[in-house]
Amino acid sequence: MNTREALEQSFQVFDLKASEVADRAGISPEIISRFRHGKGITVDTLDKIIQALPSQAKAYFCSALILQNETKNAA
Repeated sequence: MNTREALEQSFQVFDLKASEVADRAGISPEIISRFRHGKGITVDTLDKIIQALPSQAKAYFCSALILQNETKNAA
């Protein structure tokens, strides 16, 4: 799972709306939509999105990335 997939899964599991997260992040919803559909974003923008996630969604996102990295390293 890559960053985009982890974010997408977090949005789905926690039933998050791009417009709500974007508002909290201070960015436009289109930026989140473009990233979710394969376009690149800056690390700064990604950080804003992650920081705007509710705490449980943020923990889920980080856990998904850590587990993916551990699985990759174990192989």
